[in-house]
Amino acid sequence: ADQRLQIQMQTANVNLAMGQTGAARTLLKELADRTGNPAVRVRLAQVMLQERDRASARTELERILQADPENAQAKLLMLNTYESPEAAREAVAKLPGGPCNVPIAEK
Repeated sequence: ADQRLQIQMQTANVNLAMGQTGAARTLLKELADRTGNPAVRVRLAQVMLQERDRASARTELERILQADPENAQAKLLMLNTYESPEAAREAVAKLPGGPCNVPIAEK
């Protein structure tokens, strides 16, 4: 099962490298729903952010943080799901486990 997951993740990465974000997103969503694997959900959120689908990315990241409030990668990505640095600060401060003490760059 682990090897199959790795192959499917590589397939998604190849799709991304070829500019096929839709195919990668579909595959990652299926994997995330089937396995619940946090690494798959993080990658899915990254693709969603790449597509500027902040709301969907936020949903995936919230799922990760509900299961693992200390997941630093999910917390960092969460910062990118908000339109402004102020909104990001407020939202991250409310996350389970508290903020990750990462400075938020002004855009």
